[in-house]
Amino acid sequence: MVNSVTVWFAAPFLLGRRAAPSRLAAPCAGAVFMAAALMSYFTFGALRGAPPGHDGTVGVADVFADPSWYLIAIAAGIVGGALGWASRHRPVLMLVLALAVAADLFRRGAGSWETSFTAVENGLLLAGGAGSIVVWMRRRASGIAAVRPL
Repeated sequence: MVNSVTVWFAAPFLLGRRAAPSRLAAPCAGAVFMAAALMSYFTFGALRGAPPGHDGTVGVADVFADPSWYLIAIAAGIVGGALGWASRHRPVLMLVLALAVAADLFRRGAGSWETSFTAVENGLLLAGGAGSIVVWMRRRASGIAAVRPL
């Protein structure tokens, strides 16, 4: 689950929704989280033998020297944190997580349900997507988001 793009987007989204104290803190927290998560991902990959996506000849310093990974991750963290904060006031944005799950499952294809490990992973992703729909439906039914501005 840690290597899933959907989970990497959902973490700053939920961080911005639940833990950020202000509108500015949400994207900042998302960016910091994504930079730290990417750094730990590459570090553990390098300690294991080869960083992800490499043939094993690249060292830790080479991975940390490539800024494009960090720029993309920080941008995604900013977007995720900001959407998470905005979902406090516009619960319909919770559906972004459900759409991300649907897109990830579509990308994986029907073959991803063949092994027990990937079936459990897909089931957990579906549970997360269903949970975001439930949150949206409960907030919509209660009318909490009808009058709260951003």
